[in-house]
Amino acid sequence: MFLIIIIGLIGFGLYELATTVYTVPNRQTKKAVKRLVNQKKLSDDLKEFFVDPISKVFSKFIKMDRIAREKQQRNLLRVGIDITPEKYYADALVISLWILCLGALFILIGVPIFFAIAAIFAVWLFFSNIDVANKEIKKVNNAITRNLPKFVMIYDHARGDNVQLVDIIEKYREAACKEFQYDLDLLIVDLKTGSEESALISFAERTNIQELSNFVNILLGSIKGDDVSTAIQLTQREMEVIRREEKNRKILALPDKVKVSIYATGIMLAILAITPILMDMAKSLTAFK
Repeated sequence: MFLIIIIGLIGFGLYELATTVYTVPNRQTKKAVKRLVNQKKLSDDLKEFFVDPISKVFSKFIKMDRIAREKQQRNLLRVGIDITPEKYYADALVISLWILCLGALFILIGVPIFFAIAAIFAVWLFFSNIDVANKEIKKVNNAITRNLPKFVMIYDHARGDNVQLVDIIEKYREAACKEFQYDLDLLIVDLKTGSEESALISFAERTNIQELSNFVNILLGSIKGDDVSTAIQLTQREMEVIRREEKNRKILALPDKVKVSIYATGIMLAILAITPILMDMAKSLTAFK
């Protein structure tokens, strides 16, 4: 009984540390969380107590190339992770080390196989944690790409009315998806505090989306006085393709409940298929004895 309690406590600790990964809330959620500072999850408390003090020390020894660091910092900020790249990698390392240490307790209670499992899980979790930002960036960029047709349409309708570019961007921001708003906010600030050309170039480099960069090149040509009517028409055709792809994606996308039902059905079918085989094996071993 005592052994079961120990294993249960160790398993609970492993679970809580394993779930201490970077969630990526939107800006509204982050503000709401700040107002509710007394309602933190247990995993947040564990991370603050066990991970942060060690990772702050480890982060001082992590060296990164300047360009790679700047790119990673931009990506972290774009997905709402407001820490340095060094701290980001150090957190992932410390969480995996703690899981490895907790897994070592299984050796003391005579179950070394679980230590091996914990070690494999720790390595997998490390690479999974450091890849969180990249996965979220892909989601953000995909959402921005799907929202581009609206951006092009609003610009095309407003550009002939002697309207300032910053006014068009501010108007579009009201209708933009939430994933795009952070980058648009920075663009608006840059447009108001610097030159339009430098603001647009920085915007394209920060987002690093090919379709958006192509549209930015059209905006830069318009600023220089070039006739961009033909380019806008070609871009509109590209945007029509994106619109069709988005419609098809929504049609093919399955609701979460349907996905869960499919997974559950698949698992049950697998169990039904394997159970007779296991029973036959058990009967064969019994007969052999």
